[in-house]
Amino acid sequence: MEPVVAKGTEGPRLRIALAIAYAGLGRKDDAIHQGTLAVDERPIRVDAVAAPPIMESLVRVYTMLGEKEKALDVLERITVVPFGPSPSHLKLDPCWDKLHSDPRFQQLTQ
Repeated sequence: MEPVVAKGTEGPRLRIALAIAYAGLGRKDDAIHQGTLAVDERPIRVDAVAAPPIMESLVRVYTMLGEKEKALDVLERITVVPFGPSPSHLKLDPCWDKLHSDPRFQQLTQ
């Protein structure tokens, strides 16, 4: 994915996929860098439909890397927009298991 992302022609979806891959490999700085670039490339003020899933993927990256506060900061921003994750989705998706005990997360799932 790196050569394709480096070309800059594929958009933020491939970049956020690379961020998730980097997070899985433990490449924290690379994962966060690519994830934030993806979000910056498709801001919610420009694309209210495509941006929330990209931002949700950044939350996944932060969660994988143990950055709970950063994950919750982004999650709080996208749960209030129409195409953001619903409380039911947050409760049921196992990728959020590391966040379930946090009071901020529990507030979002009510």
